[in-house]
Amino acid sequence: MGAIVSAVLLAAALTPTGPALASAPDPRAPPPPMAVPAAADDLFDGVLPCGLRVLVARDPSFAVTALELVVPLGIGDADLPPGHATWLAYQALEGNRRMPPGGLVAFAHDAGGYATLAQTWGRTRYEIVVPTAVLDDALDLLASLFTPPAVTSDTLRRAHALAAMAARRLHAGPIPPSLRAAVYGEPAPPQGAVPDLPAGPALETLAGRVRADMGRFFTPERAVLVVVTNLPRAEILPRIERTFAGLPRSPRHVPATGRAGHAPAARRLGPPQDRATWLLSPLPPGPHAREAARVLCRALNRHRPKDRKARRFEATCHLDTDPDRPLLQIRTRGVAPRKAAEALERRIAALLHGDGRPVFERERAIVAASLAADAGVFIGLARRLAERPPFGEPPADRADAIGTGRLADPDAAARLATRLVEALRWSYVPPAFRPRGAPKKPPRTERPRGRPRPPSTKKRKPLPAPGAKKGGPP
Repeated sequence: MGAIVSAVLLAAALTPTGPALASAPDPRAPPPPMAVPAAADDLFDGVLPCGLRVLVARDPSFAVTALELVVPLGIGDADLPPGHATWLAYQALEGNRRMPPGGLVAFAHDAGGYATLAQTWGRTRYEIVVPTAVLDDALDLLASLFTPPAVTSDTLRRAHALAAMAARRLHAGPIPPSLRAAVYGEPAPPQGAVPDLPAGPALETLAGRVRADMGRFFTPERAVLVVVTNLPRAEILPRIERTFAGLPRSPRHVPATGRAGHAPAARRLGPPQDRATWLLSPLPPGPHAREAARVLCRALNRHRPKDRKARRFEATCHLDTDPDRPLLQIRTRGVAPRKAAEALERRIAALLHGDGRPVFERERAIVAASLAADAGVFIGLARRLAERPPFGEPPADRADAIGTGRLADPDAAARLATRLVEALRWSYVPPAFRPRGAPKKPPRTERPRGRPRPPSTKKRKPLPAPGAKKGGPP
């Protein structure tokens, strides 16, 4: 009896009463749509006295801090030898007077986090995730990347070996680097393997060039630091200012020229890549153009026109989301190469104003929810902030920073997609046609004469006896 009374009292103590009972959510109700909080002090964008741009966002979910240091050093630099940009990126991790070789990666692993490096067409991103308790040490190691590196024969060999493995992987993508450079009207970066290390005096000359190149690229006035932490802004900003106070004062670097001009419309590029016609266009500057292109690309891949004649035109979309040189690639079939851009514009018009509008609305909601989900995790928010233009305008709020600001309204998203289509400048790559009369398959090689045929391992049925009926007993 006592046990029953105790159980009843415990249940009564755990049961909410009064207003709490009325506000309890219904477990059968659908989950509310994902939303990104945009408090007034939730995002900070400023410049330190040394010229370093700092983006700070708060995520109180975990006692973990994600740091992203973005340096304008990418694989698309045509003035550097093959693989030299990747070599410099790994050389920065080989230590300096404030950090031992491999100290950044070892520190992150010993603290229970991780450190990684990612390189794209125009930037290198160093990413560190560590507990907030060791945030000061992580900031100090990142600040040491702006000090002169320790370039010796041993560090050169280690960085050279890592760059040789990574260079092949960085250039392996669906769009060749030469086509990307041609679409943006830029010289193509040099291709090929990383040159071997020289010996003797030539190695000293190479070490001097590496020091000079790192002093040119690794400067705070050209870099961006992104910090996503659980600490409030009033506590994290003094730590950042104190860590980078030892660097020389310098104004923020503003490039004299912006992005290269777009190529004229309907320009032919080459060589052919496959049996489809490629339509390539650069995206206009601005983070919202990339999000509109993502919605448009998903809708193109999922829209099936009702008109049977319109179905003959096939379009497969791929969005290359490079932070500095994003590219929209459409593989088309069923129309002449010179008329592919016109057919694509008609298909997009049907998406925005015709029978494909429900498909566009569905994909808009999916992309908005995906962006909000990515930004709901501290590492996803840090990467989204690190993809912003390093010299662009500061974001208005967090929703504007991650790209969900204009995707929330369906009509605003449609207008954004319409402006994007008007700004696209298409170039096309013709398909690779098979010459007339060429065999579809390579001819079979004949067996050399004089070589005996190998015995067959297939079991053969015995022949029926003479005069026996088919299917009956002999």
